[in-house]
Formats: sequence, structure tokens, C-alpha cells
Amino acid sequence: EPAGSLASSGRLLLDRGERDLARIRELVLRYADLPLGLAEAAVVACAERRRGAILTLDRRDFDVVAGEGTIRLVP
Repeated sequence: EPAGSLASSGRLLLDRGERDLARIRELVLRYADLPLGLAEAAVVACAERRRGAILTLDRRDFDVVAGEGTIRLVP
């Protein structure tokens, strides 16, 4: 299904693993002094699980989390 139809249908596509919710909660609590919200923590949890990279132009919060060595940021 094309991305445009996902947006127009009002549905949200989320790649979530079984342990992602616990990791998201852990990240939000650990980095409570940052504006690292649910969405950013979910992106980090997914990237960690898939051993992937995060493509972002807003590196402020992701740089701190990337310091753990569990994710890679691009560019």
C-alpha cells in the first residue's frame, strides 16, 4: 500500500517488536531530562532491534542516545 494512502486513510504503520514497549518506557525514563518523547523512543527501539540506522536532521536528542552505542545516526 503506497505511503500516501496510509496517510490519507488515517492509519499508522508501526514496526513494533514484543520487547519494544518496555524499551521505549526505559528510554523515556532514562532520558527524562531530554525532550525524548514516545515517538523518538519508538524509533530508537526499532533501530536497536533491527540493528539499523536512524536518518534524522534533528540530532539533538538522538546524539545523546547514540552515545550508548546501540544505534547509528545518518547523516
